[in-house]
Amino acid sequence: LKATGPFLLSAKFWFSESLRHFEASNDLRNIALLRCNLCQCCKIRANTSVALPKLNDKSSDGSSVATHAEICLQQAADHLQRAHERLGDRDADAMTWDMVSTELAATLLVLGVRRRQTLLGRAATPVVMQALRLNPGSERRIIEPMEQSIQIYEALGNGHQAAAANYQLA
Repeated sequence: LKATGPFLLSAKFWFSESLRHFEASNDLRNIALLRCNLCQCCKIRANTSVALPKLNDKSSDGSSVATHAEICLQQAADHLQRAHERLGDRDADAMTWDMVSTELAATLLVLGVRRRQTLLGRAATPVVMQALRLNPGSERRIIEPMEQSIQIYEALGNGHQAAAANYQLA
């Protein structure tokens, strides 16, 4: 997988260049689709060992606030939210809006689950230890993307995915 790093950088470069041109011509559908592609680049980077530097987010005391994967997933979600902003509303292009919405909901759900796993550990971690790691700020960082995911799935009328997201939230 180390060889995928240059390909990922190249794809991101060309998607970004194309985005710049479509932004100049105000082609909303292609802007949204390119943002979806850039989202996928971020998600690939989050989930593979590519030959690229790890991203990190440090607090003022030098401790890590977010993992590499969380930063990549947040960047992916940001691309999709910007796609929605450019489309304006569903009436502009319902099919593209729904596609972006579905991808955004899935990305937010994965982000929330990843944050929960990072903070609380895997299922093998004793419940008492998990409870000691929670505070209102860290709990909110886990819950907010999951709740946004549920809202999006419900707005799309996707009850099965909303139920799956609720299960992860529980």
